[in-house]
Amino acid sequence: MWYATKGLNALGGVWVNTVKPLLWGFNFLVGTAFAILFKNILTALRSAGIVHRDYINNFMLNRISGLFFDLMVTASIAAISLEAFKHKEFLLPLALICVAGALVTYWYDLKVCRFLFPDYSDESFLTMYGQNTGTASTGIILLREIDPLFETPASHNLIYQNLWSIVLGAPMLLLLGFVARSITWTWVVYGTLYVLFGIILVVQYRSKIFKKRKKK
Repeated sequence: MWYATKGLNALGGVWVNTVKPLLWGFNFLVGTAFAILFKNILTALRSAGIVHRDYINNFMLNRISGLFFDLMVTASIAAISLEAFKHKEFLLPLALICVAGALVTYWYDLKVCRFLFPDYSDESFLTMYGQNTGTASTGIILLREIDPLFETPASHNLIYQNLWSIVLGAPMLLLLGFVARSITWTWVVYGTLYVLFGIILVVQYRSKIFKKRKKK
């Protein structure tokens, strides 16, 4: 990411104002992609007989994750900026956005997880709610409270669904570079987000939607 940032700075223009923030906004997805790549390489080396020892095991991963989760929580709290709260005109809009966003996200994630993952809906809900109100790491922290050994598929779903988040989320973050240019661009971005959300809903509930059509 550091080398990519250097290259984007050299290009200048939209690469610096839009693409670079997008890259760093997806830093946890970049980490996830490298973790999956590393795991696949290690699996291939074991299958080829080059690597004989099992270096990846739950005990080691739990010890490592426990340490870095503590560091992550400490760093995330330390990185919180309260500059916006120095301006009184921002207090009410920020409070309303935070409360409304938390409630709507809670309701939406609860409905989706109960439909898509009925066998482990609670675990899936915590991972999705943590991710949608923070990052993938936040979702993992909440999951560890009720599934400390990651016995349900919720943790695997969280990791692999991030790859699809890049495909669906990248256009949304790219639009942030245009939304503040004018009122017209604001409404264009607003409408585009509704279209993207509709596509996501169709993908999520495709079995239910197309099942009804087949019955008819």
